[in-house]
Amino acid sequence: MRKRGELGLVMLALIALSGCSEEVPQLDHFASYLQQETQKDCKAMCRFVSASKTDGQSQEFAGIKMYEMHVNIRVEALQALDWSGPGAMNGWIVVANAGGLFAAAHHARQGEMVDIPAILHFQKFESGWRINQISRLS
Repeated sequence: MRKRGELGLVMLALIALSGCSEEVPQLDHFASYLQQETQKDCKAMCRFVSASKTDGQSQEFAGIKMYEMHVNIRVEALQALDWSGPGAMNGWIVVANAGGLFAAAHHARQGEMVDIPAILHFQKFESGWRINQISRLS
């Protein structure tokens, strides 16, 4: 009977520890999300390569925990590109074929690696951190 009680305490401790989450979100937990969003915005014109954290800041407002993570998102141009953003398409990367109809702020040659600075806006829920918004810095 004693073993059963000890097992119950161990299980409760494990459940309590599993409910604990990081003080700040970890970028590697959201890499697949960033890859999906990049591919959605780039369509077939660029490819997600990597993301790296450059800075971050915790905030709390009215009991809601928030975190802003500054990142560099590296993409490879799969063709010559002109792009700007954020744009009217509500994407954080707005791309167009080279020679498009609008004046683009950035250019990339096919095969070129491009670093895109962005801010990931997180909000903490009972289940953990979630990305609330992605903002381009340039």
